[in-house]
Amino acid sequence: MPPERGELRCEELPAPGPGKALVRTLDSGISKVTELVVHRDSVPARRAVLTGTVETAANGLWEAGPRLGDRVAVVGSGLVGGMVAKLLAGFRLTRLQLIDVDPAKRDFADALGVDFSRPDDALGDCDVLIYCSASQAGLERCLQLAGDDADVVEMSWVADRPVSVPFGEDFHARRLSIRASRVGVVANARRHRRTNADRLALAVELLRGPGFEVFFTGPPRSPSCPTSSGNSPRAACPRSATSSNTRLAPAPPALIPAPKPPGNTCSVSPSAATL
Repeated sequence: MPPERGELRCEELPAPGPGKALVRTLDSGISKVTELVVHRDSVPARRAVLTGTVETAANGLWEAGPRLGDRVAVVGSGLVGGMVAKLLAGFRLTRLQLIDVDPAKRDFADALGVDFSRPDDALGDCDVLIYCSASQAGLERCLQLAGDDADVVEMSWVADRPVSVPFGEDFHARRLSIRASRVGVVANARRHRRTNADRLALAVELLRGPGFEVFFTGPPRSPSCPTSSGNSPRAACPRSATSSNTRLAPAPPALIPAPKPPGNTCSVSPSAATL
């Protein structure tokens, strides 16, 4: 498969052997470098697809620590950037901007209830900036929009692509800070008082609230890959999502149905794909 492409494939599954389990997927989402896991029944299956993204966004906000009345900008309105903006919309901020080069993302921002701006039109003197665009230009614009002593939290995933930081301009004179946030560990500001399980529980609790349907563009169907009942599997399709090395984590025993005879199933190829 070429880069930035993906496909659903039908494969024959053997009957599960010793130490194996057959897991039935209710809904599935595809997200760049995000592992999909099976979650409890307290959240609808379709919405539970977003659990990892909500957890990532919550961790980033723990890292950023926005304060009452802050001026905040989120640069990049993909799945992660949009989720960060969604959670920030509940904060008492003086200003919140969702910034993206694509003017079509304005409708997405409107649905989230946050202000949208193109990079050239964005307001500066920000206290906190969340960088989610994974682009050189996005990082440069973050630093330009930052006020003195401001914090930039880097939540992008650029893999092995080099991204230069313009330290040679007024970065030092304005005492700017750049901090990385990765969901692999709990943010430093909460690491001694929260566990990964606590953070997951928070994400599940947040997903019980309203407003998350905006992250789904629709349930795509795959008629060529029927399930044992003859129906196509449902796939919750997160907005602006991509996939890489998608795999299922072990499910709690209560969520594993009785083994079924082997048959056709649909799997996502391990190459990145833009939906």
